[in-house]
Amino acid sequence: MENKRKQKIILWGGDATGISFMAEAERKGMEVAYLVDSNRSKWGQTVFGKKICSPYALMEEKGNPDLRVVVCSLSGKTAIVSELRGMG
Repeated sequence: MENKRKQKIILWGGDATGISFMAEAERKGMEVAYLVDSNRSKWGQTVFGKKICSPYALMEEKGNPDLRVVVCSLSGKTAIVSELRGMG
């Protein structure tokens, strides 16, 4: 029997795109752990029971081979990817 590890999915983007992606992912059986957003005013809020965190929350995930960060911001994509690379 194959040993499948469960991926930890975190969405970067607490606006409409991230919320839509989360709803669709969970409808398909994927569980989103939490959301990250660059906008400080969103930190601590919840969306459908999922907390919106600071990008610094991802530092605690560093080294997790099962982590998947999905960027759900078209306008901020380049800056977000750059920030993720900077975080390692």
